[in-house]
Amino acid sequence: MRLQPLRRNIFPTSGTFSYNPTRIVWIAVFLLLLTSALISKRSNRKYEIQFFDTNISDYIDFNELKSDRIDNIIIRTFENRNPPKGLLFQNSDYRELGTFLKRMVAKRQIAEKIDNSSTLWGWMISRNFNWIQQTHLYDQRYIDGKLERIPKYDLFNEAAVQKIVEIYGELAHHALDGILIQDDLIIKYNEGMSIHGNRWFRRETGIPANLQKMIRKGNYYNREWVKIKKKRVIAVLNRIVDRIKAVNPRITVGMNLYYETPLFIDRGELWYAHNLSELLDSRLDLIYLMSYQNQIQREMKTSEKENRALFKRIVEAAYRLAGDRLVVKIQLYDWKSGVRISRRRALAYLKLIPRKVKRICFTPVKRTDLKFVKKIIRKAR
Repeated sequence: MRLQPLRRNIFPTSGTFSYNPTRIVWIAVFLLLLTSALISKRSNRKYEIQFFDTNISDYIDFNELKSDRIDNIIIRTFENRNPPKGLLFQNSDYRELGTFLKRMVAKRQIAEKIDNSSTLWGWMISRNFNWIQQTHLYDQRYIDGKLERIPKYDLFNEAAVQKIVEIYGELAHHALDGILIQDDLIIKYNEGMSIHGNRWFRRETGIPANLQKMIRKGNYYNREWVKIKKKRVIAVLNRIVDRIKAVNPRITVGMNLYYETPLFIDRGELWYAHNLSELLDSRLDLIYLMSYQNQIQREMKTSEKENRALFKRIVEAAYRLAGDRLVVKIQLYDWKSGVRISRRRALAYLKLIPRKVKRICFTPVKRTDLKFVKKIIRKAR
């Protein structure tokens, strides 16, 4: 008896499965929609770049950057590094340095009329006006057993706070989409020791200030002083946000946050007078986590493996608290060496950020880095 070769009917016409062209089409449509949804889920992350330099206005194309998935551009609105020092926008108190902000705003407005364009934010200081001559507005710190005046606005001095709030209001009059508050809206562990701070301490506690006890961790004076400073920072922050929104309610306001704050809560409170949960109860829109991987590794003295694990823990802790209000910052240049990190390193740390985090900011970016950043974004999809 000759055995017949086994024949398999790929599309049987009877039994549990029947060949149905309509069904095949619907399955194909379903798979296509599922694939599109997955791609959309992966690509709905927003990318931002923060420029430190101001020599970029002739090289920025807002429409082109938007098409390359760079959704937001952050530019400085102050100069406190090298003379001449001042502000890069028209204001009532300080020298206006050039027309950089005006030119960038004009380019953004033109681009917006043409097509989809990246948004434009201004990055602004709150305390470090280190060129000011009004020394009565200066803060004081307690160091080596003595008081020392420092060229920062005193957050316990109402006249200084009014200056800060007014300046943010003047910046908000420019056609910006957002304002990023610099990392100087803090009170360090030995700052705030002016006569105004001392009066604030006595008013809140009912006892005279004792500077040595106030900066020494673990006693009543220190605990109360930390609470007072945190409360004052948030009060000033809310006044800044309210002033900005009163001028232009469409402006989004974010603030830089030190990397220690989400995970090492005591350090955030003692060193900076910041507590992330309490800051999120303010009227601030977004938190920009300064999760600078190179800085973290240098300061925490970690191996590369340890650093990646720590970076991941910091970001996850911040996301648990801030959710969609979180923006994670990736450091493009090493602060000490000035050398740009490799694309491989940037991608390695990007992969450690949970997909649920919707906004990533690269900083600092130079105009010559635009192609580099675009390649990172394309690779990260």
